[in-house]
Amino acid sequence: MSNINLKLALRNILRNKLYTTINLVGLGIASAFCILVYLYLKNEQSFDKFHHEVGQLYRVEESDIFSKPGDEKSDKSFFSFLTKKEDQKNIANTPPVLGIDLKRNFPEIENAVRFDGFYKPVVKVGNQNFQENYNIVCADADFFKVFNFPLIKGDAATVLSGHNQVVISERLAKKYFGDADPIGKTVQLPGDTKPILLTVNGLMKDFPENSSMQFDMIFPVESREDYQEKIKNGVNSFSEILIIKIKNGTDVNRFQQKLDVFAKTYFKSLSDWLVKLDPKNKAADTHIYLRRFADAHYSEGGAWGHYTNLKNIYQLIGLAAIILVIACFNYVLLTLTNAISRS
Repeated sequence: MSNINLKLALRNILRNKLYTTINLVGLGIASAFCILVYLYLKNEQSFDKFHHEVGQLYRVEESDIFSKPGDEKSDKSFFSFLTKKEDQKNIANTPPVLGIDLKRNFPEIENAVRFDGFYKPVVKVGNQNFQENYNIVCADADFFKVFNFPLIKGDAATVLSGHNQVVISERLAKKYFGDADPIGKTVQLPGDTKPILLTVNGLMKDFPENSSMQFDMIFPVESREDYQEKIKNGVNSFSEILIIKIKNGTDVNRFQQKLDVFAKTYFKSLSDWLVKLDPKNKAADTHIYLRRFADAHYSEGGAWGHYTNLKNIYQLIGLAAIILVIACFNYVLLTLTNAISRS
């Protein structure tokens, strides 16, 4: 019986080539598009979630006090209500002293890591110069204790403990030293008044593609000449990304409220300075906002590596649904038409 049905199906397909081609092409394209959208969404959702305790990690942001009230343009697009939280125009960069002060004042914070990038520095290794892009950063010593980026050589607890130590990726190790062991070798970065000499103390695996951070060289923040000056500037310098790890079991909403109260006093001197600079400017109170680290790539942060506009994702989902519905309607209508013509 099955052979007879198969023969009838093949005969019907060959007899109605145009009908079969339209159905196969329509359903095939719709299915392929939906599969591609699904794979894209799955990849976006995987960003930064490979860290062991990612649920306790948050990016610290401040409300944009440098914009005058009314500067923001309201978004009235169809998807604006879905992305209101992600579209907040906050400042992703924080004062270097903020991480120290937050950790000192709030027992809810288990750890805090700051990092700041170099703008296309020239790295000197021996007699060779290498032009790098944005993949070199200075960070706090606990960087590898908070983030689970695997180390090939070196101890996560001490690899950045010395002021003149540096950790490089496999890619840079191959580029700078070939097949030789990079541990103990020296690299030189440009400084404000004198070069920064760093000794390779660790070797890390290249960061995975689904990481918002793509660093090839990490050295301690204290190694920069202007570090102490930035600390003295207090809240007048916004230069570093700050990631905090809160203790397990912390009520994030209550902690957020405590941060808001703290921010009004902490940033008051900056608000007063802005008002003094321009008496017509009514500077609003500064708010500290905690954004989940795994969701940070959905928010437009100038210093953040990977950014995905959520509106584009919703548009892709809507487009995939429309294409699939059209393909199904097309199949049903053609099938009914063919059945009527046969009868």
